[in-house]
Amino acid sequence: MTEKSIIEEGRYSGDVSWKDDKIEWQNHGDSNVTIMLNDVALIGEYTTDAGPFSDDWFLVFVYKSGCWDSISIYADGINELKQHLSEVFYTDLSKYFLADSADWRSCISYPQDLEGKSLFVVHPPNGYKPPTSLLRKLQSALGLGVYRKSWDLELTDEAKSKLQNDGD
Repeated sequence: MTEKSIIEEGRYSGDVSWKDDKIEWQNHGDSNVTIMLNDVALIGEYTTDAGPFSDDWFLVFVYKSGCWDSISIYADGINELKQHLSEVFYTDLSKYFLADSADWRSCISYPQDLEGKSLFVVHPPNGYKPPTSLLRKLQSALGLGVYRKSWDLELTDEAKSKLQNDGD
């Protein structure tokens, strides 16, 4: 019996590859992402409400500087990358914490002392109201009006504290 992946099949979200401490995500026409693991202080996940029409689940790498880059969880090779990360960071990073989330959520996977805690504080765009009527739900699904605006992500105080303490 084969184990079924929790990652949605049939969606193409680019390819992820790596060599030693360098990860590259080539994502179908958008700008590519390069991550140097030597600069990474935190690893986590976040989800958005952008699905099902676009990528809404990401593996995020927070650098020692406090900046971050992310890779779609739907990218080809993500499970193998997570296995590689487990070996590099000496901890089990193969788990997925936010499967089936359709909301803005985040969590930390690494380091272990922060595992499961929120990575980001999420700020909705001005004027945002959760879609409750059929019209608003349709606008949200199509990304129209206030639902097309991007949300702001800010590291949580715990994540910021970890960066500061590791930098001292």
